[in-house]
Amino acid sequence: QPAAAGAPGPQGAPEQPAQPSGWTPTHVVPAGGMVAWQAPHPSAPQSARLQPGLPIQVVERLGAWARVVASNGWWGWVDGRMLS
Repeated sequence: QPAAAGAPGPQGAPEQPAQPSGWTPTHVVPAGGMVAWQAPHPSAPQSARLQPGLPIQVVERLGAWARVVASNGWWGWVDGRMLS
């Protein structure tokens, strides 16, 4: 799984998003930011802390969980009820 959106790339430089073909944001991360998990379960390891206002695309829903993809190809599971 690629690094989280905005995560440092080589030598600490911010990673430049490479938008996947057909990627279109459907939601944004809420003002307080949010945690992402590797799997749709609260006991799964957390994979990232998403920054407020980050555009994301919801690609799958499983109950209250949403699998999201960022413009750089990173993906994770979030509490879909918090998305705006």
